[in-house]
Amino acid sequence: MRWFAGWVPGSDSVDVVLPTPVGSRRIWAGTHPLWTAGDWSGERVRTVQVDGCQIAALGVCLATDAELAAAVTDAQQAGDYARLAKLPGNCVIVVADEQAVSIVTDLAGLHPVFYTRWAGGFWFASSPLPLADLIGAGPDLDWMTSTLLCADVPQAAEGRSSFTRVRRSRPGHVLVLGEGEPTQHPIPLQLGGTSFEDGAAALRAALITAAGRRVEMWPEMTADLSGGLDSSTLALLAAACLPSQLPAVTYVDPLSGSVDDLTYAEMCARSAPGLRHVVVHGDDTCLPFLDLDAAPLLDEPSQEVLLVARTRSRLAPALEHGSQAHLSGDGGDAVLVGPLPYLADLVRTGRIRDLLREAGSWARLRHRPAHAMVAAAVRLARTSYADALGQVTRRLRAGGPHRRRGVEDYLTWCSVSPTAAWAPAPVRHRLADHVDEIRQSADYKIGGDEAAMATLQWNGGASRAFEQLADQLGVPVHVPFLDNQVIAACMGVTVADRTTTAAAKPLLAAAVDGMVPAELLTRRTKGDYTACVYAGLRQAAPHLRALLRAPLLAEHGLIDPAPLTLALDDAINGQNVPLPALGDVVAAELWLRRIHQPRPDFWATHVQEVHHAATGTR
Repeated sequence: MRWFAGWVPGSDSVDVVLPTPVGSRRIWAGTHPLWTAGDWSGERVRTVQVDGCQIAALGVCLATDAELAAAVTDAQQAGDYARLAKLPGNCVIVVADEQAVSIVTDLAGLHPVFYTRWAGGFWFASSPLPLADLIGAGPDLDWMTSTLLCADVPQAAEGRSSFTRVRRSRPGHVLVLGEGEPTQHPIPLQLGGTSFEDGAAALRAALITAAGRRVEMWPEMTADLSGGLDSSTLALLAAACLPSQLPAVTYVDPLSGSVDDLTYAEMCARSAPGLRHVVVHGDDTCLPFLDLDAAPLLDEPSQEVLLVARTRSRLAPALEHGSQAHLSGDGGDAVLVGPLPYLADLVRTGRIRDLLREAGSWARLRHRPAHAMVAAAVRLARTSYADALGQVTRRLRAGGPHRRRGVEDYLTWCSVSPTAAWAPAPVRHRLADHVDEIRQSADYKIGGDEAAMATLQWNGGASRAFEQLADQLGVPVHVPFLDNQVIAACMGVTVADRTTTAAAKPLLAAAVDGMVPAELLTRRTKGDYTACVYAGLRQAAPHLRALLRAPLLAEHGLIDPAPLTLALDDAINGQNVPLPALGDVVAAELWLRRIHQPRPDFWATHVQEVHHAATGTR
C-alpha cells in the first residue's frame, strides 16, 4: 500500500514522541515532518524549496522542474497556494512553512487528504486507515448511512470519512492545518463561460500534455484500448510519442452481447503502427461478484472489489509487461458529458428549440412521451436545491421502494438511493433529520454545471478505488481524464454545450479531430454488461446468500436483512432489481468484515507507547 503522512504540532505538543510509518522514507524533517510509505518510485514524489517553504507534489505531477518552481514562486507572491492546482497532472501538493501546512487537493477528488487530532496537533495522510489505527477509531456508521442511502447529497457526509474522528478534505480545496482550527478554501474553477471552440482547443492541448509527458516520465507504458473514444484517444496519443510499440489491451467481457468494442479497437490498432494490440477474452471466472475473498482492503467501501476477478484479468498484460504506467479512459464520461439535469439549463437560458430537440430524443430513446420530459425539465428549472433536499427528507421518512416511472424521474438535483427501501425506519429518520438541517442552511447555487461537477467528484472517488485496487494487484493505473488541466478545459464549457443526444462526446470529438480515426468519432453504440452481472450473481449465489444472511450492516442497525434477502433472491433469479444499490450493500458488508480482520501494521513505533508519551499518562 502506498501512502504518505505528515505531522502538524499544536502549541502544547512540541516535545511529543512521534510514531513513524512502517518502511517509510522521510521527505523532510523539521517542525512539520512528512513521510512516504510504500512504493513511490518513478517520479511520484517531486520536491522543491522556495524561500523557506518545503513543497512536495505527491502523485502524478506532470510539471517540469522549472514549471513547478515558477508556480510555487507565483503562489507565494500572491499568497494563494490554490494557484498550484493549475499544474498539469493529478496529485496532492503539500506546502510546509513555519506556521502551517497547506495541502492542495485535486479537482476530481482522486487524491483526498485525511486528518485527525492527536496529542494536541494534527496528523494528515493520504489514507484514513493509518490514522484510524493511530487513534483506535472504528467505522463511522453515520458516514456509511449517508453514502449508502443518499450519495447524491454529498453535504450529508461532508468532512467525515469511513472512520470516526478521521476527517476528509473536500475535493478541489486547499486544506490548511496549523495551531488553530483546520480551514478549507475552494480552488477557483470556471464552470461555463468558455466557447465550445476554445474549450476544444484547450482540451486538445491538455490531452497532448497528459499523454506526452507521461510517456517521457514512464516510457514502459501500457494502455486500455476498449474501442471507446476515451481510452482509444489516450492510447493513440501515447503511441504517437513512444519510440517503441505501445501494448494496448482490449478486454472482452463474456456475455457482453456486443462485439462492437473489439471491432472498433481492432480498427484503431490497424490505424496506428505504434500500437501492439493485445486482446484478453474474459471467461466465466472473471464475472462480477466472483473471488471476493481475494479483494484487498480499500480505504472505504467500493464496488470495485466486486470486479476483482475481472480487473485482475484485464490488467494481466500490463503486469506481464512490467508497465510503469497503465493508461485508463476512466473519468472520460464524467468530464465530457453531463447528467440529465442539463435539460433544466436549457429552460433557464431560454434555449427552447434545443430543449425540445434534446427532450424529444431522450423520450424516444427511453420510450417515454416527449411532453413528460419537457415538463420534468421545466419543473426542475424552477426547483431550488433547498426544495430538492426537502424532497429527499420526505422520501427518507416515507420509506418503502421508490418506483421510477421513466427517464424523466432522473431529472432531479439529488435523490434517495433504492437502498433506503432496505434500511430500518430509525436510520432513515435520523438521516432525514440531518439532511433537513442541511436544507435549512442551503444557499448553494445549483444548475447543470454544478450537478456535473458533483458527478465528476463522485466519479473521482470511484476511480480512486480502481487505482487502489490496481496498485495492490501490482499495476500503476493512470486516469488522465481526471487531470486538473483536462477538467478545467472541459468544465469551462457549459454542460448544455458539451452534452447532446446528437453526438456521443462532441467536445472530445472536436478536440481530437484528425488525430484519431474518423470512424471512432461517429460511434454511437455502447456495450451492455448487464448479462455479465446477472451471470455473476447466479454463480456467486451461495457465497452472497451466506454473506447477507446475518450481515454486519444489520448488526449495526443500518440494514433490515429481510427485504435485502428478497432483493438478492430476485436478482439471482434474473428479475429486475436495482443492481447498483445491491452492489453498494455487498461492497459495504465486505468492507466492514475486512476492517475487523488482521491487517499490516502502519506504524513502526508502538502506537500505544507513543500515545502515552504524548499525553503524559501510563
